Amino acid sequence: MTTGPDAMRADAVFYGSGDLAGLIWDAADQWSHPLLAYETARDFRQCVLRFRWRSGGLRRLDETHGPTLTIEGRDADGAPRAWYVRLWNYASGGPEDAEIVLDFAALEGGFRLPDDSDPVWAGDVDRMFISLVPPAYDAGDSGFAAPVEGWAELRRDRLRRGGVGAGGG
Repeated sequence: MTTGPDAMRADAVFYGSGDLAGLIWDAADQWSHPLLAYETARDFRQCVLRFRWRSGGLRRLDETHGPTLTIEGRDADGAPRAWYVRLWNYASGGPEDAEIVLDFAALEGGFRLPDDSDPVWAGDVDRMFISLVPPAYDAGDSGFAAPVEGWAELRRDRLRRGGVGAGGG
């Protein structure tokens, strides 16, 4: 849900160890009326996304299986691809309250950078999503004794003079 003109919050309830929720953005607007739909734009190489991340009751940014941006599209040769961008690699702050800056012209997937670097080619993106999982996530199918609640909030970070995002990002 939106919590203001520059923020959104996702509340989730997890019932088992393999449950995963996601915040999904499609490059093509398939849901709006054609006169109101946003223009399809698959080239994100000029995009810098800067936001404040706050969360609770989820796997933290610094943990294995922590919040990850999955980018689905095609590589520079047109072959279908997916990249997994660990948000913690682009965070400043704590594992539940951080500023995250994603410069799509210089984005790298992988768990540990530079060791696991998988450069993202953001010139032909179909869809992106941020995964959210409970603290006891193990990709299994064990049910929890009681539902586990978690939340994440993304708020547009106020622009600063100089540096990434200055001038209108």
